[in-house]
Amino acid sequence: MGNSKYIDPIIGTVGDEQATSMHGGGKTHPGACLPGGAVQLSPDTTTSGDNGTGYNYCQSTIEGFSFNHMSGIGWYGDLGNIQVMPIVGETDLRSGSNEEVPFVKGNEGWKSSFSHDREVAKAGYYSVELDRYNIKAEATASCHTGILRFTYPKSSDAGIIVNLSRRIAGHADFQEVKIIDNSYFEGHIHCTTKGGGFGRGAGRIGYDLYFVCKLPKPADSIRFFENEEYLDNCLRGISGEDIGMMLRFKTTEKEQIELKCAISYTDLAGARLNFDSECEKSTFEAMLDNANASWEKAMSCVEVEGSNEVDKTIFYTCF
Repeated sequence: MGNSKYIDPIIGTVGDEQATSMHGGGKTHPGACLPGGAVQLSPDTTTSGDNGTGYNYCQSTIEGFSFNHMSGIGWYGDLGNIQVMPIVGETDLRSGSNEEVPFVKGNEGWKSSFSHDREVAKAGYYSVELDRYNIKAEATASCHTGILRFTYPKSSDAGIIVNLSRRIAGHADFQEVKIIDNSYFEGHIHCTTKGGGFGRGAGRIGYDLYFVCKLPKPADSIRFFENEEYLDNCLRGISGEDIGMMLRFKTTEKEQIELKCAISYTDLAGARLNFDSECEKSTFEAMLDNANASWEKAMSCVEVEGSNEVDKTIFYTCF
């Protein structure tokens, strides 16, 4: 690797001597993205107030991984849509660290503790160990798509939660999703100032997000939930204001399951086209290689001389 090896995405998520401050750092995200890419596939430690990117270094739990994020902002954030969390066993049907939407029934949520010692953030790649479930989560991205790869323990009750109502500093006003088959679903998320978002609505940001998601193998079952209640298990499509999905699998020891997702801010046809052109035939490793090449090309336009590796890291990360 060349200059891109000096990029440290953790820089900006915490400030000097502020490792315990919710307001420390530059409010950046540590997740996977391309230069100028539409997807920023990054972990979320919380959904709350002035936590603009959804991730804060001083927090000790992760509630999921979502596909779009703002970075380097100084106000209540936005985006953070299509939040995905791998689990094992039964959980409450709320993340447990979403301060914007209170519990109805649960009290713990599906969030998991994690350690920065087992967290890796590089240009175009992110990984972390989820202690509660003994699952390794990895992320990489292309311009309009991303892949999450989860390595599970042996389990008869492994799962993936897809939270469609989640939005940083708020919630999506309307969601709709259709199961094409147990390895493929697609849908639409509508966000307005009513649901909060940038400046908790004062930023007047509204948008529509369309998505297509596919798995390498069919889920054994898919159930919708709303307001922390499972819905009829025969449903194959649904719309509402607080929609989530629970996908269940049987897994062998260290089995890897990938979730591929493409987005579009235009229409569902655009999301399908993005999936077909960037993600359908790509493996996790191939997408990561492309991300590495894209960052290497972007960083190659400036060459810094000198032997101080810390200064190079600071320079190229900021650049």
